[in-house]
Amino acid sequence: MSDKNHIIDPQALNHDVLTDPARGLSGVEAERRFPSDGPNTLARAAPVSPLDIFAAQFGSIVIWILVGAALVSLALGETAEGVSIGESGWRWRIR
Repeated sequence: MSDKNHIIDPQALNHDVLTDPARGLSGVEAERRFPSDGPNTLARAAPVSPLDIFAAQFGSIVIWILVGAALVSLALGETAEGVSIGESGWRWRIR
């Protein structure tokens, strides 16, 4: 079996792994494969904290450009523009 099974034709993959998709594996076949293939489980992803999500927002150069533009606008007394730029940067990153 390959690590690129997601790009193989489903019928060819079923033939390669000797499986009938309508019935699955028999209990005997599942027990035989368990030592080499392991349990039929998915690995759990580590939870991501809200702080990590917030910090990840600042990993984009576009965000830093928008933050800089907002600060310049605020420094020049253009409050509405500064707030608008900051708010549009936030919406851009969420998408």
